[in-house]
Amino acid sequence: MGAEYMLNCHWTLRGEALYTWLEEDTTDITDSGPGYASEHYRFTFSDDLWSFRIGVNYKFGGFFGH
Repeated sequence: MGAEYMLNCHWTLRGEALYTWLEEDTTDITDSGPGYASEHYRFTFSDDLWSFRIGVNYKFGGFFGH
């Protein structure tokens, strides 16, 4: 999702937002050291990420190639 705004015939200002959803993931780990009872661990990861970008552009030439 983004937008660009023309400030005058050469300069524009733009911004965009990007959303990334990373699917839930589960990992099982078993620890069995010598002489110790076996232990079981379960980890669940669920992440999402928002990225934002802004920019300033200069357009060479004028409107309609003038």
